[in-house]
Parts: sequence; structure tokens; C-alpha cells
Amino acid sequence: MYAHAREFMQQVMPQPLRKLKHYKDDIPLFNRFQIESQIEGAYERNVRLPSGGSIVGDQTEALTAGDVNSSRATKGSDIEDTAFQTNLEAAEEVARQLRLRDLGGLVVIDFIDMASNKHQREVENRLANALNACVRAWASPARSSARVATATAACAASSRCRCRSSASPKSMR
Repeated sequence: MYAHAREFMQQVMPQPLRKLKHYKDDIPLFNRFQIESQIEGAYERNVRLPSGGSIVGDQTEALTAGDVNSSRATKGSDIEDTAFQTNLEAAEEVARQLRLRDLGGLVVIDFIDMASNKHQREVENRLANALNACVRAWASPARSSARVATATAACAASSRCRCRSSASPKSMR
């Protein structure tokens, strides 16, 4: 199998050939990295975060929306810190889910309300860096303490992205 994969890559895509590794462990590769469970969970509406929080997502023709909830999260020392830690986790997971599901276009994420402007900026930056994209984010006028990040160019999460060459991510306020 390895020889066939190597030969195919040599002919079709020689550049990443050096990254090809021969897996020799007794434990099947899919079991070792829980690939099957990740595939099964790829299209679930509710995504659990390691801290106990969650992201509930919905997709429509117009946009993809996600709502971050703290649920059972207890990572922080107080409510603000718990919200901040959960939002940071969610920013990373949103980027992962967009890549996994090959989603782009208009993506709206309703993060947990945070009072600290510094924390809000950190969450925006974490999302932009995780997406490696040009992200536009602003506070929702209806709830000024909530951060709603809209990634109109979140296409960088998609395999079809053409805007990866842009400089560092910027936020609009």
C-alpha cells in the first residue's frame, strides 16, 4: 500500500512526497487517531469543547451560524474568565470545524458575552489566526458586550480559498 501511495504521489504531486510516512504500528491508524469518531461527529449540530462548553451550529443557504455556550464549562475562576476561556476554545474549534466541513462564505459566531474589551479582542485575534484568514468582526449593536464575528472571507478555512496571501488579519470595529 505504501509503495502504491508513494508511486502515485511521485507522479501526481511530488512536492509533498517528503511528508509521506510509512505507518507500521500494530494499532490501526484510524483507531489510533479516532478518525472514525471524528468523521461521525463532523456533521453533528452540537460540538463539545474540551472544557465542557459547546458550539451549536446551523447552516443555511445564506450563511453558517454558530452559538457558543458555556454549558458545564468551569475552566475560569469567575464568570468572565470562564466565558473568556470558553470563547478562546470555541474560536479554535470554529476554525477546525470550518476546515473539516469545507465551509466558507458568511460565517456568524455568537460568542459568550464578555465585559472586557481586551478579552473580546483576544478572541477575535484567536479566531483570525486559527482561520489564517481575513476576518471582519464587530460588536453586535443589539448587545454591545457580545462579540459576533463575521468572517466574510473565512474562505481561508476552505480548500477553495484564494486569499491566503493576505497580510496579517485585521478586525473592523
